[in-house]
Amino acid sequence: MQFDKNRVNKILIIKQGAIGDVLLSTPVIENMRHHFPEAEINYLTQSYCREVLMGNPYLNRVLTYDIGKGDSSYCLIRNIHDQKYELIIDLFGNPRTAIITFNSDAKYRVGFRFGWRALAYNIRVKPRGGEVHNVEFNLDAVRALGLEVISNTPKIYLNGVHTEFAEMFFNSAGLNGREVIGFNPSGTWPTKVWYPEKWIELGKMFPKDSRILLFWGYDKEKETAEKIRSAIGENAVLIPEVNLKYMAALIKKC
Repeated sequence: MQFDKNRVNKILIIKQGAIGDVLLSTPVIENMRHHFPEAEINYLTQSYCREVLMGNPYLNRVLTYDIGKGDSSYCLIRNIHDQKYELIIDLFGNPRTAIITFNSDAKYRVGFRFGWRALAYNIRVKPRGGEVHNVEFNLDAVRALGLEVISNTPKIYLNGVHTEFAEMFFNSAGLNGREVIGFNPSGTWPTKVWYPEKWIELGKMFPKDSRILLFWGYDKEKETAEKIRSAIGENAVLIPEVNLKYMAALIKKC
């Protein structure tokens, strides 16, 4: 289908999850805002990913839903249909998001050629072969529209409260003025997680006057991080329990 950007005033970007994947899709938002400065640009994701997008200056609204928490797929599909989008970009491409996109009545429906789900789209993006960074994979949806990519940097937007918290924590933990190395031994899948013994071995390689800041998200991850901290010794520090953006502010200082 021939794409006419002059016929687009309302855009929806879809990425169901997870947190890191949503973050890696943020360059798509910035690029779409560059090419559609006056358009309404919204983003649909699961509720637990919402914080990644809050404060993003290139978005008008963040729409959320929850799988398995009383969410009605029919109501969600109807809601998106009734919002009358001219362009929907499905960056996730699972059965749910493909059906949402197909039933949206959007003139332009962009998605990747993943099996039968490709039938949901009228602008189909051929997935690259071989190794490709997820950011560039997402940006192929922008390129499929014939639009120039002007930014490929993922961004999360912090405010002064987040920055001040990170500064106060670094002061209280004696981290300011030192080399601080961030360790994240957590992961949603076992295949993403390195062995604790390897983290300990790596941590002991750094000079004693440096500091290792250990990140964690859930209680089970905290147990692992505490085990690593204890084995490394006094130059390892555990972050407190914080939400995503406070954690991002701490990461920024490493």
